[in-house]
Amino acid sequence: MEKFVDHLMQIYDDSKRSQNPSWHAGRNMFENKREYKDKDTSGFKKELIDKGQNNEVTRHILGHGGVILAGRGMDDKFDLIPGRRGIGELGGYIVSGIAQLSDILQKYFGNDAHKKGEADVEILDDYVARDVANAFTRAYDGKYTREQLRKKLLNLLGY
Repeated sequence: MEKFVDHLMQIYDDSKRSQNPSWHAGRNMFENKREYKDKDTSGFKKELIDKGQNNEVTRHILGHGGVILAGRGMDDKFDLIPGRRGIGELGGYIVSGIAQLSDILQKYFGNDAHKKGEADVEILDDYVARDVANAFTRAYDGKYTREQLRKKLLNLLGY
């Protein structure tokens, strides 16, 4: 889990050098959601990897967190609606919600593994991904230092 947090922190550090950190981080997360595959799940909270979810937790964190951050980045770029929350962020949450709906449907109509609890774990992972995106935003807004962001990510994902 600490290796994955290090990966997230590298995304954060890289994004800080960009003119639009939210967009940069969100795009990087989303584009790499399938490429990041560390098989080691030690340190992750059991409820995030239980029921066969295992290292797929990272795909959910990167995918859902990425679309939300990219949406916020669109707001930062185009400022379509005044204030921090805008149409881009709303779009990110809509995309995340649609993807989560597929996890919810798997709970009722998926294979046996999903019906026996894997879908519940995936749904929880989706919510935690939103918390990861919110933590990044707090850091971009100056409400978290880099070290506070790292601690928040460690607390969200592990023990």
